[in-house]
Amino acid sequence: QLTADGKRLVFFNGHQQSDVYLGELAGGGKELKTPQRLTLDDRVDWPGGWSADSKTVFLYSDRNGHFDIYKQGTGERNAQPLVTGTEEKWAPQLSPDGKWVLYLQGQRVLEGSAIAPPKLMRAPLTGGPSEPVMDVTGTPTILMGGDPTFSTGGFPSFRCPSHGNTCVLAEADETQVKFTAFDPAAGRKGELLKVPAEA
Repeated sequence: QLTADGKRLVFFNGHQQSDVYLGELAGGGKELKTPQRLTLDDRVDWPGGWSADSKTVFLYSDRNGHFDIYKQGTGERNAQPLVTGTEEKWAPQLSPDGKWVLYLQGQRVLEGSAIAPPKLMRAPLTGGPSEPVMDVTGTPTILMGGDPTFSTGGFPSFRCPSHGNTCVLAEADETQVKFTAFDPAAGRKGELLKVPAEA
């Protein structure tokens, strides 16, 4: 905003960032005690899932200019890259058998441009190249050039149990949300449920 004489200008210079914190649950899960910051960089960091021994957090961060997958021990100060590359990667979780880190991947495009379907990927926990599990339906904010701070919700999305071999994928279009069972090694197994999309 300009001063009345037009000689001075005041403006707001803002920067958004998110960080990953750890805390201890108490009171039957109703209280969070002693939260401490885990990620110490000044970029966007989002948590994904835990290792089987609950000593390592899988996260995704744009610290290299695009979202990559990292892992960081609860007592460590720095995250280690797990999956890198030019495509956007988000929502890392451990497969039920503990062999893979599953995540979603896609190419960021300008809003209004054609977009290839995102893919659900798997990376060996012991290291090595990633492999596609299956194409998925949906266009998350992270691919549409939107503010990455708000990219954790929406569809596609998936969850895996700590035991067994079946995970669940949620995909949406303009009219419905579809839930599908899938195997991290074999892909889609079958549709579980459809519900109307929120208006």
